[in-house]
Amino acid sequence: MSVRDKGMTRGSFLRLFAAAPFTGAAFAPSVAAFAQSVNANVKLNFHCSGDSYRVNTREQTGGPYHDRLVLGGSGQISGKFQVGETALGGQVNAQGSFAHYENNLPPGNNIPLAFTGTWRATNLVSFELLGYYGTDSAGNFPLAAGVLVLDIELVRPPTSLIPLTKVPSLLQLVSNLQPAGVPSSGMPDGVTLLAPNSQTAGFFFVPVQVVSTVPKPPPPEAHTPVLFSTLNENRGNAP
Repeated sequence: MSVRDKGMTRGSFLRLFAAAPFTGAAFAPSVAAFAQSVNANVKLNFHCSGDSYRVNTREQTGGPYHDRLVLGGSGQISGKFQVGETALGGQVNAQGSFAHYENNLPPGNNIPLAFTGTWRATNLVSFELLGYYGTDSAGNFPLAAGVLVLDIELVRPPTSLIPLTKVPSLLQLVSNLQPAGVPSSGMPDGVTLLAPNSQTAGFFFVPVQVVSTVPKPPPPEAHTPVLFSTLNENRGNAP
């Protein structure tokens, strides 16, 4: 039985996400045109650096939300990805680091259970390609927007009291890439984590929403804690 079989399906994960306390008006889908993919076999790099908070538990409703997650990483995915469609499955090679801390404790001494470590992807659950952005002079689109859901394993090094810990979890990375004008996913940009991957025992972290202080007219300022890229530099030294 796979980790996903024992935990949450993609559908139940998205339903749990939809119930999180977000300001929905900020994530209304765009009606702008977007670029169509002509290649069914797509390879994308991705990079993430996000801050998230743990939402309500059965013992606590309405906040305050002291549990925080900072997670970063990078990787590569490939599969039959088409703009405007959700692909179930594909290939992934990704890893990174994380820390679970409490923001009501002094900085530098705010990880009471030493729950910090590394993560690696074990399976690509789904990827929704929202669109491409930034046509260069060669006609390529170097950036992409999308929603990636991965099975991952959180790995915490051993301590004097706790052995090496491996926690099968579910990770969602959202990049709406607001400057591109592609249809929004309807979810905030950033990192969402269910750890462990269990509907009853999992800790559920959702993105901390960032509000820009830069003076500006609408639309909202871009915030890209997750970014997908299509190209690798292989042209040698630039002039």
